[in-house]
Amino acid sequence: MFGLTWGLIHGQAQGWLSNSALAGFAGGFAAFIGFLAAETNQARPMLDLALFRLPRFIGAVLAMFAYAASAQVMAQLLPLYLQNGLGLPPLDAGLAMLPFAIAMLILPQIGEWLGRYLASHQILALGLSVVCLGNLVTAWGASGSWWPLLILGMIILGSGGGLLNGDTQKAIMGVVPRERAGMASGISTTSRFSGILLGFVVLSTIMAIVARAALTTRICASIASRCEAATEFAGLVAAGDVPKAVALMSPASPTIANEIAHHGYATGLVAALLAAAAVAGLSAIVVAIQMRPARGRSSSQNAFAVEDEGRSGSKPIVSAGPIRAAPLVFDAAQTPNAAAGGTESEESCSA
Repeated sequence: MFGLTWGLIHGQAQGWLSNSALAGFAGGFAAFIGFLAAETNQARPMLDLALFRLPRFIGAVLAMFAYAASAQVMAQLLPLYLQNGLGLPPLDAGLAMLPFAIAMLILPQIGEWLGRYLASHQILALGLSVVCLGNLVTAWGASGSWWPLLILGMIILGSGGGLLNGDTQKAIMGVVPRERAGMASGISTTSRFSGILLGFVVLSTIMAIVARAALTTRICASIASRCEAATEFAGLVAAGDVPKAVALMSPASPTIANEIAHHGYATGLVAALLAAAAVAGLSAIVVAIQMRPARGRSSSQNAFAVEDEGRSGSKPIVSAGPIRAAPLVFDAAQTPNAAAGGTESEESCSA
């Protein structure tokens, strides 16, 4: 995780083929392969990879990851947009986040009520679909700085996140055997924080790339005399330092520079929101397919039955032969009914 994050951060800042970016990606990939090898060869692994043979478990983990990467991460990205894209002071930006926060607070209660009528995979797919819609509406509002659409988008986005907040954990815990609940809980928490971390890094990278391109073009078109400083200006805005970027252009026209900075940052956020919407929408489809209830025996039962058979091989824990050969001792003076009961017990043991 550290290597991948390192590569993504340095890749968008220094170039995707830079030594720092390539070293981060190579280190992350090597660490991942080493982790898989170590867990595969452990008698009692920290992460039993057999869990990922279960389609319902994969769907539940994906739902948790997508929820964190496309909904929870907006609690960090949206305040930055409100300050750098709309020019709000920090306190006003915090107050403007209330629709998102209130929806996140209320919707888990509605999700609990929906649980009486909908299956777990249906609630997860519904929640991810609502998150997808919320990201799209928020992107629409951010593209034109339309407050009504922004507020509506944040409410929808928070609603989808609220639906998922309570059910993602329960979905993961509900598709594994009880004796592996601790491991499943650890995977659930790791999926959540991995989604937040990678979601923030990836979406911030998308936002920075798009914002830099838009800002560089706009500065050279609007303030031609400062075109040589367009790259530095774009880098400062993408990093969130709008006042310093505007000061860089102050000899020309600070008002125009401020407007360009806000518009460019908003353009980058729109791209990030569209990417988050794509992640949530595709995840909703995959979760709905992967977590469909199987007919007859559940997929978890089948998978772990096969796994247990594979571990025990051809040697059962207790041989059936000695059980059949061992005499069943009972009192010959018992009544016929009791003797019949003993015979039935012997047959049951043989079976």
